[in-house]
Amino acid sequence: MLYAASRAGADLALRSNRGVQFRYPTLDLTDSSSIERLAKTIKDEDGKVDVLFNVAGLNIAKPQSGPRAFPDNKKIMDVNFQGTLQMCVTFLPLIKPGGRIVNLSSVASSLRSYSEGLQARFRDPKMTLSALQALVTEYEVRKVLIKPMRETDDH
Repeated sequence: MLYAASRAGADLALRSNRGVQFRYPTLDLTDSSSIERLAKTIKDEDGKVDVLFNVAGLNIAKPQSGPRAFPDNKKIMDVNFQGTLQMCVTFLPLIKPGGRIVNLSSVASSLRSYSEGLQARFRDPKMTLSALQALVTEYEVRKVLIKPMRETDDH
């Protein structure tokens, strides 16, 4: 069974010549109860998950600037980070032994535009989940609420 979830739950007309069946449930990455409902449905119907592909992402072509930037940037972070994280945490207990979680992102998520110091903080192999969440919160406060981060910022 392949579940191709989307906010609309739209039938994507996926087809298989190998007998794979498709389901198109609704899923809102900004709503933890939506994520939990999908996980429960899959657990009840199939028990376990072989592979979870997180391919959802949000980019706003012309986000607001100044004080009006917060809603756009908050929405981006809620989908691209918080929603993806919630999917991973919620589905991890359902992943079969040898299964995988694959998170895909666009070039827009590249760290190249940030300072080497900030890149090093994100790439730290000893980074814990709580440290990552603190770094994201710091980013949100600095970029979203106060001012855009500059390449020279090391925080």
